[in-house]
This record gives sequence, C-alpha cells and structure tokens, in this order.
Amino acid sequence: MIKRLAFENSLFSFLEKERIPTLPIKQQLETCNEDRLTRLRLLAYYAVQESQEKRLGLIVGLKTTTLSYGILGHAILHCDTLLKSQQLMLDHIWVLQPTPRNPVSLELSGQRMAIRYLLPPLWPEIPDFFLDLFFSANLARARELTGHPLDTCRLELTRDKPDDYSRYEKLLGIPVSYAQPHDRLIYDRAFAERPLSASYISHSAAYREQCKLILSRMHSSSGLTEHIRKIIMEDRSRSLTMRNVADLLNQDTRTLRRHLEKEGTSFRDIQNEVRCHIACQYLTDTDLSVADIAVLSGYFDAPTFSRAFKGWTGKTPPEYRKNKN
Repeated sequence: MIKRLAFENSLFSFLEKERIPTLPIKQQLETCNEDRLTRLRLLAYYAVQESQEKRLGLIVGLKTTTLSYGILGHAILHCDTLLKSQQLMLDHIWVLQPTPRNPVSLELSGQRMAIRYLLPPLWPEIPDFFLDLFFSANLARARELTGHPLDTCRLELTRDKPDDYSRYEKLLGIPVSYAQPHDRLIYDRAFAERPLSASYISHSAAYREQCKLILSRMHSSSGLTEHIRKIIMEDRSRSLTMRNVADLLNQDTRTLRRHLEKEGTSFRDIQNEVRCHIACQYLTDTDLSVADIAVLSGYFDAPTFSRAFKGWTGKTPPEYRKNKN
C-alpha cells in the first residue's frame, strides 16, 4: 500500500522553499495515529496558516508528478490513452481519499469526458484546499502524460466566483466557470481517447525514476544485462522481442545471444525477471486486479500470467498478495 498520500512530500517541499519551519508539524504527524487523509488535513492546514497562501491546493497539485504515486504512477504511465489513465486513477481513488466509496465519477457523453467530484472531503478550516488539489493534480498528470497544453479543457465549480478568480484561472491555465451545478473537470473526448505517444515514456523523468527504483531492487549485474533490463522497463507495450532489442543495440540476434550466454543469462530470463519484479510490486503496492497486472506485465490474459507468476515465485498472484499484506 502507499503509506503516505502523494501530496505530503509536495507540501513539505513548499514549506522548505518558503523557509517555513517543518519541525512542529513533523512532530505532530509523528504522534498522529489517524488515517492518511487526516494527516494530510493537519499538514495542509499548517501550511496554509503559516504561508497565508489561500491557493496552496492548486500550487501543490500542479507540482505533484505522477512519480509521487509510486508503483501506481508506473501503471498510470503505461496507459495508452488519457482516458484509460483517468479510469485507472478513479479505480484507485482510495489512494487520495479512502472514504467514502466512489467519491469521483468519470462521465463520457458526446464530445466530452468529465471528471466529476461528487463528495470531496469537508474541511471547514480550509474549505477549498482538497478540491483545488484534486483538480490541479489531475491537470498536472494530463499534461505530463500527453506532453501538450490542455487548450480544450475547462473547469466548472459549484462555488461562487472568488475575488482572486483571475489568479485562480492563471494558475490552472484553463478557463474556470463558477456557480455551476457540478464540480467537474471537462476534457475533449477525442483528445482523451487519442493514443499517447510511445516516445513519451523514454523522455519522462518521472517514469525513468520509477523504473530506476524497481531496477534497484533486482540483483546487481553486468552492463549488458542491466542495459537490457532498462530497455524492457521503458517499453510501454511490454511486447519487445529479442530482435527488437538487438536492433536497438545495433547487433544481430546471434551476437546478442552469445554475449548474454557469457553473462550466464538469456533475453527470456531477463524479460521474465523484469516482469516478475513489476508484477510483485503491483500486487504488493496496489489493489489492481490480476487481469490488469497481467496486461501491465506483458500478458494477454490472466490465466497465462498466473501460470508464469507461479513458476517465478511458487505462488499464485492472490497467494502472493495475501502473504505480503
């Protein structure tokens, strides 16, 4: 599970940048036995009070990268459309808001995709914070995934138009309408369903860092094996063949096979090792279904993946997850 909400580090980074003492709130959080959302509430209230920044929710959300969501961020970065990334995030909204169930909905109609917030947390002392945080973080992920400005996106809010509405809109970079029936972020549906550029993955600092974290948990090895691990990790489709890798390394398959044999391994062994580590982290750190994990690990169906996983670990995916929780 994700032990802390993704936004805690961003809030602490903000406090440190503003040279606001963090020791008092760290001491308070150390003695806090409440849930993750309560921890965030305490930290956010402290940050708002000390900084007097009324739009801190927007600022923190916009600075939070997909990497902040850990292995769930890795899964999001592997979605092939913005729509699928939104569906995945909403399926795991418990990472941000453990209760109530289904506080957010995704609505598809005509030319629009809308992320509607039905039940945001009620924090009277900082009433706008979490709603601002949620929508700005959603925009930040969308920009990171697509690599494009969100010219066709707009935000609708039920609250009345605030005095600082121009700054609010400038921070978000999209039009905002107030006194609307619902709190929702609206995207162009065609844009949301457009395939994401596969080249994005290899240029994403967040994705590279997440891959680096997973790779660091594997046994150390020589240069070629490590290089091939990285190539496999950065493949969104999880469909690389030995010939593909050989081409990327400017070698023929026979030469590549010979080099790997000298290192006591093979392309299939390296591929299975990477798939195993990714699958183990998904099973440990998320509530993704076995079917979803199968796809993210490079398998077309759950039964084939489950057989392979048992061959790697001696356990079925559900057994492994149960033993790790």
